[in-house]
Amino acid sequence: MPRNNALPIVYGKYDTPLSPKQEKQFQLWADTYSTPDVNLSDTSNYDMRGYFLENGGKPHKEGDHFVDTYKKPNHITHSSFSQYEPEKGGEWKNSEEDESGTWSFNPSSFQTSSAEQRNNLRQYFEKYEPDSILNIKYKGGTNALN
Repeated sequence: MPRNNALPIVYGKYDTPLSPKQEKQFQLWADTYSTPDVNLSDTSNYDMRGYFLENGGKPHKEGDHFVDTYKKPNHITHSSFSQYEPEKGGEWKNSEEDESGTWSFNPSSFQTSSAEQRNNLRQYFEKYEPDSILNIKYKGGTNALN
């Protein structure tokens, strides 16, 4: 399943530059803390170098969530909280009406402009965000997936 929502992979433009010493530290960190589910040196849709600098090279544990700050525009859940083209991102919301802690995602029109993108979002949420609600807007309303 594509984790980049069928949008082109962009290297360089959205990658935090590192000094040679920092790059060496980043590579060691990525090699040490990658898990079967998360390859920390994969920067196709997330600026791992920026995340690494922000977190000071702390260990990444399986199941840890990556902040939206470094999601690239081709990340399937790129959001308005990203530092990279936030206007193209969707919006994450935490339920304030109850104490369930349920999260919902309202993708932007940029993220739902094709049937393939909408299908990729549905598949992604079914597999990786099963406890979250995906709200895809259609003419005349929304279609929530939870």
